[in-house]
Amino acid sequence: MITQIKGRLIEKSPTEIVIDCNGVGYSINISLNTYSQIGDDENIKLFTHLIIKEDSHSLYGFFKKSERSLFKLLISVIYTLIIITQSNANANSAIVAILLPTIGLEIKLL
Repeated sequence: MITQIKGRLIEKSPTEIVIDCNGVGYSINISLNTYSQIGDDENIKLFTHLIIKEDSHSLYGFFKKSERSLFKLLISVIYTLIIITQSNANANSAIVAILLPTIGLEIKLL
């Protein structure tokens, strides 16, 4: 796990930064809150969380440890909700329950 990264700021945008750490450029996803706290200093340190999926490795960066802690908490809540949803309904009715409110329709599932 990559828990923090310290290096030279190479690129900065509202959703992503690139940090050069010993010659390797790390692309790090950031929030607007973190973006607003990053100055234009050349040296930077961020607390990070790495998410590995079968098709990607995504690194998320946070200016404060508390922001990273909240991110981890929200991830755990989302996965818990997914398990609860799948336990209480079949996959098709869960998809309908999620998608219909998104497009402004409501129905009662049986």
